[in-house]
Amino acid sequence: MPANIIKLLHDLINGSRNALAKSITLVESNNAEHRKYSQFLLTECLKNLKTRPPLFLKSKRFALDVETYKQPKTLRIGLSGAPGVGKSTFIESFAMSLVNEGYKVAVLTRMYNLSRQDRAYVRPTPSRGTLGGVARNTHESIVMCEAAGYDIILVETVGVGQSETLVADMVDIFALLVPPAGGDELQKGIMELSDLVVVNKADGELINTARRAQIEYLSALKYMKRNSKVYMASSITGKGINEVWEGINEYYFLTVSEAKEKMDLLDGQESIDWDVNINSGFKRLQENSEVKSIKPILDKLLENDELTASQAADRIIEIFFNSINK
Repeated sequence: MPANIIKLLHDLINGSRNALAKSITLVESNNAEHRKYSQFLLTECLKNLKTRPPLFLKSKRFALDVETYKQPKTLRIGLSGAPGVGKSTFIESFAMSLVNEGYKVAVLTRMYNLSRQDRAYVRPTPSRGTLGGVARNTHESIVMCEAAGYDIILVETVGVGQSETLVADMVDIFALLVPPAGGDELQKGIMELSDLVVVNKADGELINTARRAQIEYLSALKYMKRNSKVYMASSITGKGINEVWEGINEYYFLTVSEAKEKMDLLDGQESIDWDVNINSGFKRLQENSEVKSIKPILDKLLENDELTASQAADRIIEIFFNSINK
């Protein structure tokens, strides 16, 4: 491996934001040489993350009870909401509150004030035609951020449908932001994925409207047999932001930690997703007998964090073309 890539890895693991930006650029590149370098970086990052100590979340309720609650090494939070809900403003306010608590926060979206903080990293995620603005390499960008020492990774989606399913598989907790009134009020499909709901813009003349919306969403979730909680928050006044953070902690420790007992690395990649980019050529690949036979082996390697999703995809493509060229 070239000396500059070895140095890039060293700088990345030591928390250089410049190295992180360069590493994610390699991950997003379609250049074959860049792809080789990015796969090397990802493999080494995965090894490094296995030795990362627990995060020890600064939750008022859960942080000190280490014996009962399994602590994550990093925390991934997906945030969705329809356009106009105030998602970007909320994410910036929420992330700034986490930075002020001493966390290092990476945000895969666009921010302004937050991007100027030393303890924050903001990265636009190019969609290149993928679902709902979720980049093909978003999960790999998450791993790069974690390897660079970021504690909490926030991933924004546009709230339009299938992108939420992709992000929900990548994160520990998925939150839906909704307006206090108007718009697409009951987004049933996304609500079914949501671990908690936040009624945003709960300030000024909209306070009472937000309270009514909170009750309506609680009723809808109960009808859907979901135990997700609904919070009110204002990105302008900051009221309710701490309650949302405590709610995330509560959900994580009482649900994610106990049920999954996993907290790091390439979540959402434990098996190969056949539902992305399906077309006639992909269907032919999917039904190939040699691909079928290797898939369980690759799934196991992914589950044990011995392989990245991109490496598995490359292996499958190689096997497929070798089989049809025999």
